[in-house]
Amino acid sequence: MNNKVLVGAGISLLLGLTLFESIAGNHAPNQVGARNRVWTQGVTGDPNSTVAIFDTGVDVNHQALGPYYGNDDWSGKTVFWHHASGAPASDDTTSFGPGHGSHAAGIIAGSGFGVVDGQGRVVNTNAYTSGLNGEYPEQTAMHVNKLGIIRIEYTFNSEKGNVNYLELRHGNKELTYDMSNGRKVVGGTTTVARLNSLTGTPELNKKDTEEELPEINWNVLEYEITSSAQFGTYHVVTNRSIPSSGMFSPKMHFVYVAHWPVEINSDGTDPQDGRLYYTGMAPDTKLFAVKATSASEFESTIGDLWSELAQYHTVIVNLSAGGSSLGDSGQIWNKLEGMGVIGVTAAGNDTGSSGLVAPANLDGTVAVGGITPAETIPWYVNSGPELDILAPGGSNMTGGGIISAHNGGGNFNMAGSAWGYDYITNDGMGMQGTSMATPSASGVFALVYDALGGWNNYVDKDDFALVGDILDKREKARHVKRLVFMTATELNTKREQTKLGFSNIENYYPILNRGYDPAQDAASQNYGKDNNEGYGRINADAAVDAVLHGLQPGDSASLNLVSSLATWTSTQIDAYGAYDGEYILEKAQQPKAFARHINVTQAEVSSVYGDGDANFVLNVPNGADFDLFVYQSVAGPNGQPLLLTRSINVGNGIDENITFKPTVAGQYYVVVKAVSGEGNATLVFNGEPCTDCTPDPVDPSSIFSIAINDLSINLTDLSADSDGYITNWSWDFGDSTTSSEQNPSHTYSTAANYHISLTVTDNDGLTSTSTQSITVSDSGGNPDPEPGENELLNGVATTGINVGDKASVVYYIDVLANSDSLDVVLTGNNGDADLYVRFNEEATKSNYDKKSSSFDSTENVSINNPQAGRWYVLVYGYNASDNLTLTATYAEGEPPTSGGPRFENTTDYTIGTAADIVVTSDIEVDRAGESGAVTVNVEIDHTYIGDLEINLITPDGLKHLLRSRSGGSSNDIYESYSVNFGSSESAGTWTLEVTDHVSRDGGKINSWSVQFQN
Repeated sequence: MNNKVLVGAGISLLLGLTLFESIAGNHAPNQVGARNRVWTQGVTGDPNSTVAIFDTGVDVNHQALGPYYGNDDWSGKTVFWHHASGAPASDDTTSFGPGHGSHAAGIIAGSGFGVVDGQGRVVNTNAYTSGLNGEYPEQTAMHVNKLGIIRIEYTFNSEKGNVNYLELRHGNKELTYDMSNGRKVVGGTTTVARLNSLTGTPELNKKDTEEELPEINWNVLEYEITSSAQFGTYHVVTNRSIPSSGMFSPKMHFVYVAHWPVEINSDGTDPQDGRLYYTGMAPDTKLFAVKATSASEFESTIGDLWSELAQYHTVIVNLSAGGSSLGDSGQIWNKLEGMGVIGVTAAGNDTGSSGLVAPANLDGTVAVGGITPAETIPWYVNSGPELDILAPGGSNMTGGGIISAHNGGGNFNMAGSAWGYDYITNDGMGMQGTSMATPSASGVFALVYDALGGWNNYVDKDDFALVGDILDKREKARHVKRLVFMTATELNTKREQTKLGFSNIENYYPILNRGYDPAQDAASQNYGKDNNEGYGRINADAAVDAVLHGLQPGDSASLNLVSSLATWTSTQIDAYGAYDGEYILEKAQQPKAFARHINVTQAEVSSVYGDGDANFVLNVPNGADFDLFVYQSVAGPNGQPLLLTRSINVGNGIDENITFKPTVAGQYYVVVKAVSGEGNATLVFNGEPCTDCTPDPVDPSSIFSIAINDLSINLTDLSADSDGYITNWSWDFGDSTTSSEQNPSHTYSTAANYHISLTVTDNDGLTSTSTQSITVSDSGGNPDPEPGENELLNGVATTGINVGDKASVVYYIDVLANSDSLDVVLTGNNGDADLYVRFNEEATKSNYDKKSSSFDSTENVSINNPQAGRWYVLVYGYNASDNLTLTATYAEGEPPTSGGPRFENTTDYTIGTAADIVVTSDIEVDRAGESGAVTVNVEIDHTYIGDLEINLITPDGLKHLLRSRSGGSSNDIYESYSVNFGSSESAGTWTLEVTDHVSRDGGKINSWSVQFQN
């Protein structure tokens, strides 16, 4: 071999470089299946939504992060730029914010770049400060797959210390440290070239103009690749002597530029897909850039930008930072989720023995740890029960850091912090940490939002529904989280050792849980998470496939999976705690999971699955262990994936088999996950539709609300038909007048009590009638008595409400018994006011049954089956708001009926103290025929009824919500409910289902009964 080692000084590297547009993501999009399996389906990020990056700023001079034509100009890449201090952005790189924030932005949504030199090699820079003595592997690793010459140029500021030698090491191996005699990098790689006694550059950190470029001493190493046997990963390892050493002091500066041969087109694109070589995870998503470098700047700035976050269609807030000072930011993340925004945060880089830092340890955020390019946990990742997901974060010890944008100016900005070191325009830089893993995850979330329809057809689409279940914005954010979490796969590998003597490192290895036992409480099993990897490593391909592709009975699917463990040729532990085998990057980038959705309508619950079950059979290849999961159609309280059932046979080549019976309509998910090994599998969905079991049509439900203003009323139809749609409306106003409009208005001639009825007819010709009683008065003649101070009357608007900044005002309304619903609506054209509603006690910001806190003064709280009595409404001024209008409306239900057959269950059923526990009690009814109107009496003892949700399930699977979560800290539920089940068959098992959504408080079902009219 003609390998060369050359040493030179004052060599200019600007000559012979060809610039190609924009930015980076290194191996990350390939590793999670985005580039090679998601983009190919047309899912590349929504160009009508943004990811907000609160960081050191985003350098829009880098062509991957620009252009930026000013705020609200969507023709550029960055559509909004804001400085927390109020300083305007300028063309100056430092002002825009080079470094950390630019690197993160490029990982999320960089539009693609490649810098190629005259020999067709890719070029990237690394620059940093450090005080570590001994040997150290640099963060930019080189993955070589082409013949040519590797070239390294290296310099440092010589007055701070010396670099004794620089080595180029080859091998796809895990590096680690031997600390027994100084710091030595060990791990099985081969040193193929070396420079000794390097010459530094005096006062390197003070050079900041291109005129000073010839003064820099560049140490050059070259190594020629003459055979494919030399392909693989190359690390630069240096040995330093720094007086007064330490991690961050005395700030010795290092800069090196790496040129290495890869398969890349002459125009800087990848031959595989024609895209630019380094591209972000969701390259078509826009950027919302905020320069905020402290906790106080983050909190104050995001508080000023609620309207802008909505205006610029933000779906993700990325915060690659943390600290104890962010521990009280929980309200911010909760409010963001209510806007449909996911907060993605870094778990921290203090190693496994440290817990997660705020805000990653707060409810409502997604806490992200890292994985190496070789499917192991990097040495730096914090551990803790709040950890949710792992995403590519890079590692200088295994496979190198994540390469992303390294500034844009190319202005030889050596002065200042390490982030500013740059003199090659629009190149990349390798970095490692959960600060890189967090934007990797944010990019995946952005892809899932795009797959669901993006801003226009998902987030902002009011009638977006999953099999008839309409989602609000908070539920949409949680749905995206659920898709990502449920398709994550457990590594089943290890954590990097990093140095000999890492105490109890096995305690920080990922734990193979294989999900969790659905028959036990999900929350007590942390929904299948463990402290060291959360749900597992993120899989963009499986999460997007769960949205785009479904299965029907009779379908079969072929799938090829490669487990994370199969990335390694051997997983024996050597004397230094590292794997003794080699990693294969191509296997790390192969699919780890397979996912599809299954849509089950209410009609199909009876017709398709009425006489049989859904059955999945997974034929697992020899030499592999794959698991099979079916997830419920609903998500947990923070987007947790809820398992319905699983098949987890342990061992190679053992098939998996699941049989289940859908009892409610919804979108279910079947997921296959690779545990070990690799190979081709086949998934078969058995279960043919019934041929003679078409269900009888179901009666519609007549429901409406009333708004009263003196003698006038406005009626709103809220009726529904579970197996079709409403075709006709017939109103009787109780004064011998009628209407056939859907939402009529009417004015009475006389103040009096009236009975209003609505009869609806569905597409099957079936009808349903409901009646409500009202009292109207003429305020110009004989008005009703004046209400008490701040009392709200049913359906009557209270206008002219003013609240100051952080001030509040309390109202109340008395709700009658047997009311079906309570709706509290606040409207206004300025400021930001929020609603807090509570039963029987005054509502506060910390004590309420339900709230609404959007980014403006338009709020709506809806409560089903409210308790009879006084409800308090708090109007809180998040910002000063005036001329607000508040309306509270309750709709009375039919009074309980009596006289027909009655069935009861008086057995006690304990409601435990774990979160999301479900308790059921059955009644066997031997009355045949249509159910019609039914009265349900429930007696439940519980110490915090605001935690409870109560549903009634009929023998043919219809599920009706009797009581949503309300009542706050009040004790016990002794209530009666009236429900019209129409022609639904009455004979069989009736089930009362009580869900306790929050831990700590408990109780029991004392008794309950169901009574028919005849």
